[in-house]
Amino acid sequence: MTPATVSTAGQPAPQRRFRASDVADHLDMLVIGQVCLGVSFAGYSKLLDAVFSQQSGTLDRLLRALDAAQTEAIRENAHSFKGETSVLGLKALAQQAWHCEGQGAQFTPADCQQAAARLRDCWQSTQALCSRMGFTTQAPAQP
Repeated sequence: MTPATVSTAGQPAPQRRFRASDVADHLDMLVIGQVCLGVSFAGYSKLLDAVFSQQSGTLDRLLRALDAAQTEAIRENAHSFKGETSVLGLKALAQQAWHCEGQGAQFTPADCQQAAARLRDCWQSTQALCSRMGFTTQAPAQP
């Protein structure tokens, strides 16, 4: 486990209240529906489990680049994470990655800290929402 990753596996997920707007803010239900039609709901769930278990490492690499203010590495890592999240309808995460991809080369160290904090918060919210909606079997964990 890398310094950018903090796992809470095995711990009960904290109770969370969602607003009605959270679904529209975090998820692109049209994309999710299209993916489910293509690979079934069970297939979509497996894909989400892979993302939320961070099997690809894209989130971890992006957070490490942000945490270290390595602006030259932010764009490439953000691009990879954006692709992974956008194809699954994880809209808010893809938007955070899009911002890092487009602006990351000009980030100051303070900008990097803010972007990393927003990304971690968005990750937690999106993962908790997907879990609550039954899209994933992964227990919410912090990146």
